[in-house]
Amino acid sequence: MKCPNCGFELAAEQLYCEKCGGEIQIVPDFEPEIENSIIETLSTVAEEIELEQEVQKPESHKKPNKLHTEEQQNRSHVIIGIGSFIGVLVIILVVGIQMYHIYSVSYQIDQAEENADAGNYLKAAEYMEKADGLSPDNAGIRYTMANYYYLHGDIDKSVSILVSMTQSERYTVEEKEKCYEKAIAILDEQKNYQKISDLLKNCEDEILVTQFQHYLAMEPEFSVPSGNYGEVIPLKLSSNTSGKIYYTLNGSKPTQDSKVYVAPIFLETGDYVVSAMFVNDYGIESEIVRNSYHIDLLVPDPPKIALYSGLYVEPTMIEVTLPETGEIYYTTNGNIPTIDSNHYTEPIEMPLGRTEFNFITISDEGVPSDVVRRNFEFRLMTSVTTSIATKNIMEALVSRRVLTDMSGKAFGMSGSYEYSFNSFIEIPGKGYYYKFDEFYKESDGVKIKTEHLYAVEVYTGTPNRLIYNELGEMDLISLD
Repeated sequence: MKCPNCGFELAAEQLYCEKCGGEIQIVPDFEPEIENSIIETLSTVAEEIELEQEVQKPESHKKPNKLHTEEQQNRSHVIIGIGSFIGVLVIILVVGIQMYHIYSVSYQIDQAEENADAGNYLKAAEYMEKADGLSPDNAGIRYTMANYYYLHGDIDKSVSILVSMTQSERYTVEEKEKCYEKAIAILDEQKNYQKISDLLKNCEDEILVTQFQHYLAMEPEFSVPSGNYGEVIPLKLSSNTSGKIYYTLNGSKPTQDSKVYVAPIFLETGDYVVSAMFVNDYGIESEIVRNSYHIDLLVPDPPKIALYSGLYVEPTMIEVTLPETGEIYYTTNGNIPTIDSNHYTEPIEMPLGRTEFNFITISDEGVPSDVVRRNFEFRLMTSVTTSIATKNIMEALVSRRVLTDMSGKAFGMSGSYEYSFNSFIEIPGKGYYYKFDEFYKESDGVKIKTEHLYAVEVYTGTPNRLIYNELGEMDLISLD
């Protein structure tokens, strides 16, 4: 004998299948051919009995014989008994067939398949519901029933059945995973991403959740926990998959009109309540998460500068006292210094003319100090200006036949040379000089800086080539 549910070979006396656990029905499974054959046989027997009764009827004109009458009565009793027996058999057969139709899982499945093949999926689903009632532990029956409802177009019913299977203890992990995958595929087809998200949130299978995590919108994660801090916090926000994080800094509820997180949020001195929400690529919003921060930063002391603003007529070095912690930055164009400005590391030569210096200290935590301003005007008490110095260089080079004329032309060259003031320098033991860079200007206007440097004595206007010796010290070659 075989199990009607799974086909497993069973012993004759078994009442439950060892493989699928289904109950073995005591009512035999009749094949339609056998059922029809039995009915045909019983009908034939009934016809023969009826014919026999007709043959045995006494003729009306003959006087009945007593012995013959008794034989007829006995025969009638036998025929009646046989007819009664056949009637009982017919009733048993009919009841058996009905019981088979009602309690046979295989019959319900066969009927479901026949209706499904004919395209009647609703009727097929109803037969599978009956089979499910007879064998509630059979995941395949319930899964197929859900599929028939899906093919019929009853999406809600189909998904409801699959979801109920994922929450049941009757089925194995593998069977539940199959139901999750089918339900998610149906919901994705319907673009019901919120339902998918809700379904995965209740899923305890971490591997499955990871597989479909792109449907989830988990709360953003903060790189730094709530608390009090004495430094600038570069707060980072992250999400479980691709999408956008929206945030506010004042505790208000973020929406999709709020700021979008794209880079670390630098929290400086003050109080913050950072509220964040993640929206995945399917438009699913996460729960809102909030962290609180109190930032109390120590402001560093401003730079200390020995020189005061004013007029200077002699070369002077601008010196700033370096702090114990932090770094000093400065500008010479009037702008507020930042960490990207000039980094002060050693005394600065005061430039010729009027210059506004702004100095600032930036602590190791990135906190800026107050700005210290100095306005210096450096005038040399000399009649030699930078323009005169430039002219003296060119005249010396023309006299040495390096240049053809004062326009900067050179022999065999299509372009011309130009000389640009660089800075004011002091050469130890030799005095103060204007320092010049040399550029070659192509005929198309492109300028190229050469390796030649020139120095002109600020008081006498004497031109010189500026060189560096093997020790890296400045030296002069006179052009006079």
